[in-house]
Amino acid sequence: HYWTYDHSFDPYISAYSSGEISRSSPIRVRFTSDMVNETATGQTLTSSPFSINPKIKGTTIWEDTRTLKFTPKEELPSGQEYRVELALSELMDGDIPSHIPYAFTTRPQDIRVEWTSSQSFSHQDQQWHQVQGIVKTLDVESPEKIEKLFEAKFDKEKVKVKWKHDTKKGEHTFTIDSL
Repeated sequence: HYWTYDHSFDPYISAYSSGEISRSSPIRVRFTSDMVNETATGQTLTSSPFSINPKIKGTTIWEDTRTLKFTPKEELPSGQEYRVELALSELMDGDIPSHIPYAFTTRPQDIRVEWTSSQSFSHQDQQWHQVQGIVKTLDVESPEKIEKLFEAKFDKEKVKVKWKHDTKKGEHTFTIDSL
């Protein structure tokens, strides 16, 4: 029943984090009307109305007057399913559902390597080459982890790999010189 959308929540909720999300994404619930006044936005809630399983440490704030945002303290593991219950009765009065259950999954990580070029340093001397490529990730990944995953060797000797990282795009370009 976590994956089935319940239209009885329509009067209260206009959007929420569901399906597959990035492991670095916050968890949001957007309400159909203002829930707090402007002065409450950006303030950390002392008690979170989110109950998340498996448990996640983090902070909850009103991002704006209609959006409740839970930000995990650390990046979540890839490919993990989470079940969430939002205690609506802690946020609203009246004849309302006490909890709104839903689920999301963090995107599984996938890595693809593409060789973009291989060229000699000069047309006269074909002895030394340069190889370039790109590592593409499906979800965010730290440059340090990407660099630890790859090692280049030439004639059984380790060679230096130069990196340029664009973590927002999930693209990590590399150059290997003097091969």
